[in-house]
Amino acid sequence: ADLYGKIAYDLTDRDKRTLNGLYAWDKNRIDEDDDENDLRSTYQNAIIWTKWRHFFSERIWSDLFVFNGIATRDRQKGSGLDERELGFIGAKGEVTAQILKTHTIRGGVEWRWSTAEYDYDIRERRAGIDQYGRITAKVDDSGNEVKAYLQDEWQIHPMLAVNVGGRYLIQDYRRSGVQKYEVSPRIALAVKPIENLVLRGAWGLYHQPIELLTIPVEDEIDSVGRAEEATHYVIGAEYALRGNFLIRAEGYYKTLENLA
Repeated sequence: ADLYGKIAYDLTDRDKRTLNGLYAWDKNRIDEDDDENDLRSTYQNAIIWTKWRHFFSERIWSDLFVFNGIATRDRQKGSGLDERELGFIGAKGEVTAQILKTHTIRGGVEWRWSTAEYDYDIRERRAGIDQYGRITAKVDDSGNEVKAYLQDEWQIHPMLAVNVGGRYLIQDYRRSGVQKYEVSPRIALAVKPIENLVLRGAWGLYHQPIELLTIPVEDEIDSVGRAEEATHYVIGAEYALRGNFLIRAEGYYKTLENLA
């Protein structure tokens, strides 16, 4: 069962407000000849959030979000169990500014406090091994994380554009002895040497962190460590033909580190 609601209204000509709510509930029951494979599960998710957009001018505006949510799981498979109680509250602010007709600057900051309880004890096949065994994990933790980003889309010349920016992440609930933060710089370049041809190149450092709400306990992980890191290199070209026909070619190369 799913329930969703939204209220939107204008406070003033420059202030627009929305209030959203979502609730989801699922229950499953599977009976097998083998009791060890019987399944009973109940899932619940609820989130409420509000958005306030303020226009300082036609070219500068801000968005403010405040949100709160919970999620629960009660899953029993045979003699095993998978119980989770998750919750979070937070806020996010973003600003967009179009300056001098050549710059579009975007920036934002998000704070979130999360709490998580996991009780996992399931008999499963272990990853990479054709054998079954009990996988157990218990987690009871809470903490804060802060994300921030800033980027500038700069149209230097009709034939040249650049997008440069970066992201910052800090999680205070990572296990002891592990770096708590990551910095992710990125840059992209587009060159138009002739009317129908665009050449593109990009480089970026990307991080994919584990959060308290997404700890992979089924892989016997019961704490949060460093974020996975990927370095991307991209080159490409686009050529526009007549009749809205576009030819595109791209090449990618990336390296990976801190894989869980």
